[in-house]
Amino acid sequence: MRKTVCILLALVLSFCGSVSAFCYVEGDFDETKYHLTGNMRDDIAGIAMTQIGYHEGNSRRDKDGLNENGSNNFIKYSEYSGFDAAWCAMFIVWCARKAGIGEDSGILDSTTCASVGKDGASFDVQLYHYGEYTPRVGDLVFFDSKIKREKWKGAYSNTGHVGLIVKTDESKIYTVEGNSDNRVSLKKYDRDSSSILGYGVPSYETDFSVSSLVNFPGIYMMIQNKKTPKLYPNKQKSVAKLAEIEEKSLIFVSECYGKWGKTVWQGKQGYVDLNEAALMMPDYNGIVLNAVKSASIAVRVSQALIA
Repeated sequence: MRKTVCILLALVLSFCGSVSAFCYVEGDFDETKYHLTGNMRDDIAGIAMTQIGYHEGNSRRDKDGLNENGSNNFIKYSEYSGFDAAWCAMFIVWCARKAGIGEDSGILDSTTCASVGKDGASFDVQLYHYGEYTPRVGDLVFFDSKIKREKWKGAYSNTGHVGLIVKTDESKIYTVEGNSDNRVSLKKYDRDSSSILGYGVPSYETDFSVSSLVNFPGIYMMIQNKKTPKLYPNKQKSVAKLAEIEEKSLIFVSECYGKWGKTVWQGKQGYVDLNEAALMMPDYNGIVLNAVKSASIAVRVSQALIA
């Protein structure tokens, strides 16, 4: 059974700094809808975003993510720990493995605690306290409302929590968090939020992320960046263009490969540079791809922006 869920997303229209409500349909939370790029920072964030809206269940048979009344910590993310329990850390372990990131990153199969250390249950990653480090996509962020920053040394706390950073800007961080209100949630924080204790930095083999937001399938608005946006037959600008795309045109991107998005424009299939586009409505779970027809895209986007 699928249900429509409305959530507030601060990532939408990030080019103009506005916040917009939109609706998406919960699906099967299929992480394979994200195409791995080999950039581990972006890949772990991209995998995490496919899971937004997943809800914990009440029994071992209740792990499809659709039970909004679930409250007993039964989740599919226990695949590596082998048991169901409080799962904010297990969620990050699961995302890492699905992104092709191994235990040498410091994200261990046995990691089940929102803490940093070498005890096997914590993240064995580089720890930075608040104010010591500028966070990046793919970093871990640790929270605890009952511990003072100056006293926190990375140790486990019953009130602790950990999230995965998927976007940063000058004043905020944006996270995907497991076990946040019993679900996987997208959240934002001011960088100086008193709830942030510090950051954990895994040892990614490919640590070259320069993106502030993982590109994702969905509806985009084309923007003019010195030159008119173009549709290309493959993922490079050195080839002849298929067509020019008028500024402010809406397109549906079905697949993302780094900065390139696969789309159809005026009956021609090709690729656009997503640096020349603004994300309007993400399609985390592939439902828009199956349900939205080109004639209805403008209506859906208009409704999302007005809401």
